[in-house]
Amino acid sequence: MERQLLEALYHWLLSLDLRRKNRSRFPDLWIVLTYLWAVLCDRPTHWACQRENWPVNFAWFTPPSDSTMSRRLKTPSVQALQRQALRRLNPEPPPGTEHWVDGKPLTVGGSSKDRDARAGRGAGMMAKGYKLHALWAATGALRAWMIEPLNASEPKVALRMVPVLSGPGYLAADHLFDWKTLYDAADAKKVQLVTSPDRGSTGKPGRRKQSPSRVKGLKLAQMPIGRGLLQRRKGIERLFGQLGNNAGGLGPLPNWVRRKHRVTRWVQGKLLWFGFRRQIKNQELAA
Repeated sequence: MERQLLEALYHWLLSLDLRRKNRSRFPDLWIVLTYLWAVLCDRPTHWACQRENWPVNFAWFTPPSDSTMSRRLKTPSVQALQRQALRRLNPEPPPGTEHWVDGKPLTVGGSSKDRDARAGRGAGMMAKGYKLHALWAATGALRAWMIEPLNASEPKVALRMVPVLSGPGYLAADHLFDWKTLYDAADAKKVQLVTSPDRGSTGKPGRRKQSPSRVKGLKLAQMPIGRGLLQRRKGIERLFGQLGNNAGGLGPLPNWVRRKHRVTRWVQGKLLWFGFRRQIKNQELAA
């Protein structure tokens, strides 16, 4: 299955309207393909630099050296190619589409010497590592994502992703995102934030002066339309689950993926494969 996926991805990358010509022996596309092959197989980059680890249908392909990969993966053109490919796999949804925001912990061992990893709230317990913050449309299109240490505030990270939205529409989240500033930022994009009520909360805004958008959001959460939005918000949990369920999906961070820039690159590769699998599935359903 991995062999067919790799070949399909290669031809898809070739079809993109991206500049591939340069003076280097290895075009940017080859660098991206080599890295994504390692990501799909859950192997370090240097594993994909060895010719014997490539499928027979790529007998013509000479993989770059480990040092070349280390140098070229940091170049703006290679990074731009990966970003554009990810955008192409996640087209902008129609106006009025609901959006969901949440985070997925990516933990490392407690004794890890990773200087960028931090201790924070993981899946129901304290852990150490990072978190994937994602803003997903109800269509399954990934609109924005960020990797931050596990102790980063989810509402503050969401505040940096809200600018990609355009209303009118709704943004559904859990009670952790009940923050006045986030309500106002969403309202500035003509999007109404609706958060699930916290346990023990009355769902009322309180006696202090509140943001009108927060007051409206809290009222909506108590109404049938708001309860429906919050019920459908569970779709982001299914998306996170699907992201890790396939072979080569996003699971616990391997030992060689440490430091924030490497975690970001690794997760981006997993998101690319996830989007590509979804595209192939949608094409098969449409056929």
